[in-house]
Amino acid sequence: TVELAAGFDLGMLESPSHQVAIDQDTTTAQITLAEGAVPADQDFILRWQPKPTLEPTVGQFSETTTQGTHKLLMLMPPSVNTEETNNHQPRDLTIILDKSGSMSGQAIRQAKSAVRRALMRLKPSDRINLVAFDNMALALFEISQPATDRTVEVALDFLDNIEADGGTNMASALDISLPGPSHSAASGSLQQIIFITDGAVGNEANLMAMIKQNLGNARLFTVGIGSAPNSYFMEEAAYFGRGTYMNIAMNDDVHTAMATLFSKIESPQITDIALKWPTKDDQKAPVMAAEKIADLYAGEPIILAARAESFPQGDLVITGNMAGEPWSMAVPLKAGGEGVGVSKLWARRMIGAVNRDYIGRYGSDVKEEQRTRVLELALAYHLVSDFTSLVAVEQKVARPARQPLFRRETPANLPAGMDWHKRTVFTITDGLVATSAPQLSTEHIRPRATATPMYLYLALGGTLLLIGTCMLLLNRRVAARR
Repeated sequence: TVELAAGFDLGMLESPSHQVAIDQDTTTAQITLAEGAVPADQDFILRWQPKPTLEPTVGQFSETTTQGTHKLLMLMPPSVNTEETNNHQPRDLTIILDKSGSMSGQAIRQAKSAVRRALMRLKPSDRINLVAFDNMALALFEISQPATDRTVEVALDFLDNIEADGGTNMASALDISLPGPSHSAASGSLQQIIFITDGAVGNEANLMAMIKQNLGNARLFTVGIGSAPNSYFMEEAAYFGRGTYMNIAMNDDVHTAMATLFSKIESPQITDIALKWPTKDDQKAPVMAAEKIADLYAGEPIILAARAESFPQGDLVITGNMAGEPWSMAVPLKAGGEGVGVSKLWARRMIGAVNRDYIGRYGSDVKEEQRTRVLELALAYHLVSDFTSLVAVEQKVARPARQPLFRRETPANLPAGMDWHKRTVFTITDGLVATSAPQLSTEHIRPRATATPMYLYLALGGTLLLIGTCMLLLNRRVAARR
């Protein structure tokens, strides 16, 4: 059972993963499984949105502990029909598309289709550039160009000629796409970078350091296709870029999900958001759990967490730009609803902020300083971190004293969509039966392509080996004649 207390009027509420029964009030809802107990073979997903309004809405929750008063605020942008407004903010858009071998087939086709749709929706006041990468990165233009009919036509031709092949070298694409720390977009325009990939990376620390140092004032949106992306890297990259991260698990959803993303980021509701907390002379300002605040887009909230000894009475002033014009809003700070877990949420976000501070910094002293700061938060709020763990200690023995111990295997549910009987493969290894992992029961799943041109490399290696053998034999014959 889920007890949902939104803090303001509820709009859309649904579960795409399970059949649910919803008992909904204006601001609260109780969600239960319609079929009662069901096998635990997939994640339970619950999606909800506040009711659209013409003004931004704010929900507030508070929790007081020995560490102080913690406050959680959720800010929703106003409901604005961007199709009917003439206040279009020009954009400088760069789309980075992964064309490595693992993107071949349905993934690259649907990704290209979504990018094509985004190109067709550009306004003459926008600017555009495309970057495709595998082992190396290739940019359509040296710098972004105005989105004229001719430019869009050239971009569409470039997109049509993209074929999935090669490895995954994200660093090369980021190197030519990131504007640099001192670069600023054209006056009045919003610079956006969309990074589309399905590849996993192992050098996320180096990549995040590159993004942190060279992103400038641009906004970065990351899209992970399939189950391979490094979600940690993609989420952190989007955080540094004040954008959003979208993970598309099944390739069939690529076109629809990316079309929604492109439509949403065309007209951000509020950009360059800043906060001013009410303070008194003898009080310290609240400590925020994030130093960068993402832009507000239609249908998505901004969630803020802060801690203070006590929050003074007054208004939280939120400023930014709406449709290219200065915008501000005063939010009266209220006690709000009692939110159990708000303090832990703040601490978890603070640990993430501490770790981000040390990205790109090296040395034993730096690592020890990072460890000390993380430990202070994790121990105070009883959280698992890179340096802490939880230990369970049984206080009461439930087994009767005379009952002997025994071992028994506990059956586990297969993930939803898998069929053990149809997909199990048996092989004999050292006289034992080895069972392969069960696979998805869908009959139309394409085997994942490799990330490198294997046959080309084999042919090249064989040719070099043959040449080397011939040279060795030739040298032996010359030596024998002497």
